[in-house]
Amino acid sequence: MINSNMSSTLSLRSKIQDEHLTCTVCMEYFTRPKALPCLHTFCEGCLRDFIYGRGWEREGKFPCPICRTESEIPEGGVENFPDNHLVNSLSDTVTHARRPPRIPPRPPRCPPPQEDETSGRAAAWIPVSTKTCKSDVPPLYPVLTEVTPSQGPNDNLQSNPQQSGAIPCSHGMVLQFGKYGPGHVDFLKPSGLAINCHGDFIVTDEGGNRILIFNKSGQLKSKIVCTKCAIRDVAVTPTNDILVSVTSSGSAIMHLYNMSGKLLAEFGQHYHFENPMGITCLKNGYVAVTGLESLCVYIFTDQYKLSTKFGRKGSGDERFLSPCYVASDNKNQLIVSDSVNHNVQIFSSTGKFKNRFGGEGSKHGYFNTPLGVATDDKNNIIVADSNNYRVEVFSSKGRYLGSIVEDTSEIGPKVKPVNVAVTINHQYVVLLVGPQFAEVRVYLPKLSQLNVDAPDACKHQ
Repeated sequence: MINSNMSSTLSLRSKIQDEHLTCTVCMEYFTRPKALPCLHTFCEGCLRDFIYGRGWEREGKFPCPICRTESEIPEGGVENFPDNHLVNSLSDTVTHARRPPRIPPRPPRCPPPQEDETSGRAAAWIPVSTKTCKSDVPPLYPVLTEVTPSQGPNDNLQSNPQQSGAIPCSHGMVLQFGKYGPGHVDFLKPSGLAINCHGDFIVTDEGGNRILIFNKSGQLKSKIVCTKCAIRDVAVTPTNDILVSVTSSGSAIMHLYNMSGKLLAEFGQHYHFENPMGITCLKNGYVAVTGLESLCVYIFTDQYKLSTKFGRKGSGDERFLSPCYVASDNKNQLIVSDSVNHNVQIFSSTGKFKNRFGGEGSKHGYFNTPLGVATDDKNNIIVADSNNYRVEVFSSKGRYLGSIVEDTSEIGPKVKPVNVAVTINHQYVVLLVGPQFAEVRVYLPKLSQLNVDAPDACKHQ
């Protein structure tokens, strides 16, 4: 009964944060929430960027980013829109609520079924009552706590995650794992996604402030609990270490861990004022980090010293309103998604602008709040087109090639892709998130998408 009550409390708190305290523009918790006449609420900064980035301040009115209802800009500017006091009060209540005690580990479950010999696909995980489990349950997986170089790993243990199959959006799917929940192996607010050289899946969970590592079959191998900072995105270095973008550390924007969970180093001390989001490691060892505060991209050397930065506020080439995620290809080119400008831009490894594609829209090749980006072995670009509820593939020049998955809202209300990755076997990985829903799915590539270069209908010159 105690476990049930605590789980319900955590689930309710997370549901409130996701459904009522998250800005749909920046996908972060509200900062100075402002209410429009249509009753939709946005961060003051996001609203200002949305209006001035498109020149609507000259017209004195603008469409709501959600319902498109026109609102007049008040005298004095965006800051004179009324504060949403209900959101502020609810945020204070959730933030200062007493944290419940640690939830004890759940009983071990039967191991997941073996690979189907006829199809070659991993079978879906089905929870089984512990009463039907055999006594020879396999060893539990280790949970690792963030440790400093002088400390050893934590020896806490936890069992496998549950998994239930889902029929919608299953065409071409070969694996699915993970679920939403307050448990030690569940997701609360997953955001980062990467693949290491062994084919393991690495997922960062902002809600639990932890890094989860799953093997190629989707079974949990280990977990790193971060105690010194708030984590965002994740990348894997050429030496197979884990690099995460972090906030609230007060001294860095990147933390480096080994696969055993040991904190190796902190970098970017001079940029701790930044609000970092996306992170990627280039083939040459350089690192790129997107900054939501300065609206730019930082490039660090293989020694984690600043090499250069590029980008500024705006809506044209080499301009950003919300540079969320960044990826790199085999040519060390950088691909940056902008969730407010609804486009993707391509830069050289030194930050030189090369191309921009997309634009706001629902047709294929256009975006509505693009988030995670990735590249495959042919340098095709994969984009999580979140508010169009699909994942699309583009050539290295931004030509639309096809879709990996569409209509993800059929899985559940507002279930959308937030990040993508590519496995060492050239399969596409999609991180799906929605109200009380979180899951990782792996899809086979469609050959037609990789060999056809469709007409360029949405490239910006």
